[in-house]
Amino acid sequence: MSFARRPLPLVASGPFVAALALCLLTGATAFAQAPALPNGATPPNGAAAPDDRFSAEEANAVAGRVKNEPRHALIVGVPDYADAAIPDLPVCAPDAKAVYDLLTDPAVGGVPKANATLLIGKDASRRNILKALNDLRAVPQESTVFFYFSGHGARVGDQTYLIPQDAEAAFLAGSALSQSELDRYLKAVPASRVALFVDACFAAGLRTDPGRPTKAFAADAEAALQSFTGRGRIFFGAAGADEEALTAPDKQRSVFTLHLLEGLGGKADGNGDGVVTAFEVAAYLDGTVSAEARKRGGLHRPRVDIPADVVDPSRYPLTIHAAALKSRTAAAVLLRQRLDVLDGFFLDGALTRPQRDQAATLLSTDEPRLSRLQRQARDTALAAVERGAVDERLTRALDLMVEQAPPPSTGAPSTGEPKGPTPMRLRAVVPPPRVAEGHLAGVLSLAVAPDGQRAVSGSWDKTLRVWNLAEGTAERTLEGHRERVNAVAITPDGTRALSGSWDRTLAVWNLADGQPERALNGHSWGVLAATITPDGQRALSGSWDKTVRVWTLADGREQFVLKGHAEQINSIAVAPDGGRAVSASDDGTLRVWNLADGREERVLEGHAAAVRAVAIAPDGERAVSGDKHGALRIWNLTTGAAERTMKGHPDGVNAVAITPDGRRAVSGGGDGTVRVWNLAAGAAEGTLEGHTGSVNAVAITPDGRQIVSGSNDRTLRLWDAFERE
Repeated sequence: MSFARRPLPLVASGPFVAALALCLLTGATAFAQAPALPNGATPPNGAAAPDDRFSAEEANAVAGRVKNEPRHALIVGVPDYADAAIPDLPVCAPDAKAVYDLLTDPAVGGVPKANATLLIGKDASRRNILKALNDLRAVPQESTVFFYFSGHGARVGDQTYLIPQDAEAAFLAGSALSQSELDRYLKAVPASRVALFVDACFAAGLRTDPGRPTKAFAADAEAALQSFTGRGRIFFGAAGADEEALTAPDKQRSVFTLHLLEGLGGKADGNGDGVVTAFEVAAYLDGTVSAEARKRGGLHRPRVDIPADVVDPSRYPLTIHAAALKSRTAAAVLLRQRLDVLDGFFLDGALTRPQRDQAATLLSTDEPRLSRLQRQARDTALAAVERGAVDERLTRALDLMVEQAPPPSTGAPSTGEPKGPTPMRLRAVVPPPRVAEGHLAGVLSLAVAPDGQRAVSGSWDKTLRVWNLAEGTAERTLEGHRERVNAVAITPDGTRALSGSWDRTLAVWNLADGQPERALNGHSWGVLAATITPDGQRALSGSWDKTVRVWTLADGREQFVLKGHAEQINSIAVAPDGGRAVSASDDGTLRVWNLADGREERVLEGHAAAVRAVAIAPDGERAVSGDKHGALRIWNLTTGAAERTMKGHPDGVNAVAITPDGRRAVSGGGDGTVRVWNLAAGAAEGTLEGHTGSVNAVAITPDGRQIVSGSNDRTLRLWDAFERE
């Protein structure tokens, strides 16, 4: 094998094709519901994924995580080679140093310098690189790890190599880093996030004519690029198979790394939310690298491949755009202060709820999106907030806005597609909850009807009660169980309820007249969990007898008995498409079941104690579980990986629910509190206090505004916790 040379000012690596691969390994976190790109697709120039914008609160939480979570980096630059047969690449040294400086900037990459290894020149030997990779095996699971390599690469036969400083051109198999070897080391890194950047050249010696790419060369180059793809990895190619990667000698950078640094430094933050995500970097490079190459007389367009198991790269944070975040934070603080004033007007009775909500929408909407009348109403609301008093002019303006439909849009222009759930945020000040009383003993379970008007609760007192949520009063008591009622669910049409009891039975109730329609018998011990599939056709139950049972709701027939857990089943959740369910058990595991055939698909392991609760996100891709020791875990249901662990409840988690927009989880604990968790940040946002006993059940109204909680103190509490962003 031989290495040809070409003038460095024109081509970074002679007749080589440069590439960058960004690999997001299995376990990468992806929140929200913005769609990933199809395989092989390239994001539009400058585009950002729909609905991918982090709220100011989320962005600040991500920034806090960047500063506080374990972050590690290994940066390698090989500007010159010991073997004279391998061309030198002087630009690799400043490229690597610039990447090191960016990733170790506390306001951008957040990697402590003590956790960053920089290998340049002779330090970039094969042994040193492998040792540094091996050291990454010791990082904690909650870490983020970056690996950057700038230097030569080669494709020989079916193997791709990265070329360290001490490699021998005639013996790459024994002196270079093969793709399979690199892949093996990276898979051993336990970090939940691993981002791999490789700015390397892969086709040395393969071209028959050094002055012109041939089809054979193109095929080999494409194979080299593909060799860095794999399960859970997002791939970026710096140049297509028939293209050459250029340098920018006037800027002492390769064209690709020049714009990579710009993008990670903040220019890729297309939506201005203060967080630079994988999707944004792809979109930024797609436009800037091609344009830069054209200016310098070449073709150079990044190639993007996003595997299906990387759920949402638009919510995968890489770096922080500090300037944008600072600006948004200041604006968010001012807006929150104004919304607090509006909340005060509402609590004092000066504004009705619709008036308050309309005023909040006007203040939260960018001015260009408002009509002339809406701007006038907004100015009136601002004036009232500034003086701290409501007048007739404001109430008239808001009543006029309430009568108009639809309200002003706070998001992107409509695309004609069905709208998803309204994005919500936790109120800065949550008003005191309304208290619903009636049960004679502790509340163990509850469910909210699809119309959000009613709830049904189950209790130690062996009854169910149907509640009017607007009034906070009990409409009806359902009696029939002989023991405590541990589980409650409501059918999608809101006409029936399903209950599970320690008396070993489930019952189907007609909510119109409060009468039981049928009993489901089959469990040999008490029923602890119950739910209904989204189509309303089937019910699932979990029991002390260690089984999950699937029932046909119309006739009460037992369809499947799902076995696998070693202890009691405490909670069950069904995915929105009805295709699978997740059960949580005292054995410390969760199990994913295929509801078409009753097959166990996966076991989710990681909890250190009995798992008491589980909920599935609206996108069907993630689940949140809570255990006896107070830990909550976020799971990727496609890969089975635990993406994050959250802790806060000192006395165990008894119940979990996820908001309709999929951004937050709500938990009820043995400490008597209800806690709200930001799933993108993996952190607690708020704690709601008021119950005087263990909180055993939580639910969220379909509009995403209220939390309903049930406790051993015999009450339900209705928290007006969320507001529209």
